[in-house]
Amino acid sequence: MQNNICKSLLSRRTARGLGASVGFSLIELLVVLVILGILAAVAVVEFGGQADDAKVKATKASIGALENAVSMFKLSNGRIPTEEEGLRVLYYEDAAGEDIKANGTWKKLLQKPTGLKDAWGKDFIYQAPGQLSGPSGTFAYDIISYGSDGKVGGEDKYSKDLSNHDTEMAAGEGGAPAAGGE
Repeated sequence: MQNNICKSLLSRRTARGLGASVGFSLIELLVVLVILGILAAVAVVEFGGQADDAKVKATKASIGALENAVSMFKLSNGRIPTEEEGLRVLYYEDAAGEDIKANGTWKKLLQKPTGLKDAWGKDFIYQAPGQLSGPSGTFAYDIISYGSDGKVGGEDKYSKDLSNHDTEMAAGEGGAPAAGGE
């Protein structure tokens, strides 16, 4: 084995001495770079949507948590938050209406104020009474995220609007049409 190493070193020295270069040719380097580029492109295509998918799922989970908090608010106060109070009343006492301040029934219902924003860092839209409607009429309230683009509508699954009335999420008070003048 030691003989093979010595022969290898000796042949390199001889090759260098004769003017032949030891290393990679430009074509070999280009082939390697092209292969690495192809691998990088495949990785981007394969994993590129993962972050956006995670943001959609996180936003849906946040909407569900807000919907639960609105239900808890209604249990404590006999009504859902007004549009003036908005979702801020679930975390900030200063957003509470005069009736709640007078009764002393306000409770912090969210762990963090970041729960008031979607996964793209934009505030959730709260409408009470709801502006969206289902098969049985309008809803008591709406909690909406305008998706990745922050605009009404959306062309793809990341920029489309998400609400508490999406079929896979609809549960609790906001998932049911308004009864009477609620």
